Amino acid sequence: MNGWPPLANFLVALLLPPAWSYLWSGLWQRLYRRRYFLKGWLFGAGGGGTAALLEHFWAYALGAAVSTAVGLAIWWWRRRKRRNVLALMGQKSRLLRDALVRRVREVTKPSPVLRPQRSPA
Repeated sequence: MNGWPPLANFLVALLLPPAWSYLWSGLWQRLYRRRYFLKGWLFGAGGGGTAALLEHFWAYALGAAVSTAVGLAIWWWRRRKRRNVLALMGQKSRLLRDALVRRVREVTKPSPVLRPQRSPA
């Protein structure tokens, strides 16, 4: 890739990590039913960019940096949505738990316990 024009290096670095990640995540999803698209994208772009920096392929490193930034932006946007949903789910479960505790306290009455009587001494 060192003999390629800088624009080609930039475009390959920008588009290769998401495409590769899409292919691999599709394979992994079929095998293990998990999704690794963003993780593969970020590691592919970050690792490729780091290797390009060490080898002084500046156009490829710049493309990989842009690709990493786009992947991180997508991850951050999705993470923020998930956090709101998790907070709502947490609030709902807390309300259900409190209602259950209230109901159990109302239903259960203290049972008489065998206690020693105090002597009138």
